[in-house]
Parts: sequence; C-alpha cells; structure tokens
Amino acid sequence: MGVPFEALIPGVIIVALGAVTGGSLSTLRAYKNGWKKGRHSVDQWDRYVKTLNATSLLDVKEWDG
Repeated sequence: MGVPFEALIPGVIIVALGAVTGGSLSTLRAYKNGWKKGRHSVDQWDRYVKTLNATSLLDVKEWDG
C-alpha cells in the first residue's frame, strides 16, 4: 500500500521553507561581508589588526613626509 502524496505535502513545505530561509540568510550574510565567506572565531588579534589597518591607511593619507 502506497503513501498518499497529500500526507507528504506538509513535510515538503517545511523543508522548502527551511531551505529558502537558510539560503536567504546565507546570501544576506555574504552580501554584508562584500560577497566573501564569513569568518569564524574572530579573536582579539583579528579585531586589532582590522582597526590597525583602517587607522594606518588614514595616517598615511594625512602624512606629508
């Protein structure tokens, strides 16, 4: 005896909505990060280097040498 397809519709809907939501969140995260993959475990050193690079670029532009 087969399974009526009407019984599978709710499961398919739930899986499809989960896939759409996951894909949308992944795309949004990549968009916010300049279309690059997100970084995991950003520690204190990574945050320091990021601020150091941003401030050093400003200092170079303002420096007359």
